[in-house]
Amino acid sequence: MSAEARFGERLRSLFGSIDGVNASPTKAQVQYFDELEKEYKSGMAEANQYLGQTVKEINNELIKNQVPSLFIPDPIKFEEK
Repeated sequence: MSAEARFGERLRSLFGSIDGVNASPTKAQVQYFDELEKEYKSGMAEANQYLGQTVKEINNELIKNQVPSLFIPDPIKFEEK
């Protein structure tokens, strides 16, 4: 199982444990969410860097060879709590 799939499974599991009861999340659940949020932001920072740097380098080569370039989306930004 890939890291992305494991992350998604852990997030779904946390959501299920929070959504499955009629109560506020426990301190442990909130802490676990904070851990997952940090992991998500770290992964997205890596993706943003890849898109901003590596894909631009690939595009430069594509343009040099007169072939269509790749679309590079805007970086994903995060609001601080």
